Amino acid sequence: MPSANVISYALSIEQPRILTLVEIRYVTTTKRYCNVDKTSVGDGSYYTWGGNNYTCIALKIEGKGGQNIEGELASATLRISSVDKENSDFVNVGDVSGQVVVVTRTYEGLTAATDYIDIFKYKINRPGYDDATREVIYELRPIASEFKNDVPLFIRDRNRCGFKFDADGTDAIAMMTCGWYTQYANKYFPGSIISAFDTTNYPNCDTSVPYTCDYSVRGKNGCGAHFNQADSTNKPKLRGRFYPGMPQTPLIGIS
Repeated sequence: MPSANVISYALSIEQPRILTLVEIRYVTTTKRYCNVDKTSVGDGSYYTWGGNNYTCIALKIEGKGGQNIEGELASATLRISSVDKENSDFVNVGDVSGQVVVVTRTYEGLTAATDYIDIFKYKINRPGYDDATREVIYELRPIASEFKNDVPLFIRDRNRCGFKFDADGTDAIAMMTCGWYTQYANKYFPGSIISAFDTTNYPNCDTSVPYTCDYSVRGKNGCGAHFNQADSTNKPKLRGRFYPGMPQTPLIGIS
């Protein structure tokens, strides 16, 4: 989450310009660059952020960040001026592929490492050098893609549960996901399934066969309604009620 300083700058009447800071972690050294020709601090040739100096140089990031509807993490392209051949020499000696590139955006005037708009980490997938433009061109892949599935990822809607609901204890898939019936109602209250409903807080929940779920957090027949926390008679181990990303029962309460 952006720091208070970042939020304050974002809401200011005359907003300062946004700086793009690039850190390239070569095998033998680390290079840091800022995307402007001159900064308004110091002697103007570099910008200090997080205790490190970023040299002002012409650079451009294309396609930074994001994720498409199929769950694929976006790649990016870094173009950086190399008139002095500083970075092109790294390409020529093979000191580039697989190395980490950190792209940070911040407002000019902020210098603390905690004051950033966003940070993206990449690895160099394919390096190149354009002799005509004197540019080093790095195709970047997100580091996160190395531990994500290659298949498209389902984009979770936090307002709707993706688990299957098992109304009668016959759904094998539901046993491994929601498990409302098999793990609580049927196992601990055979013949008395109504005890598995929180009718105090959800008086309109569906307590008659066939039981239903509206896949919400606190809807009429949602996750919150499917366990009566007020039931203290021979209380069994609680069902976690792990609505995706929002546990409905604190773990300390599961005994």
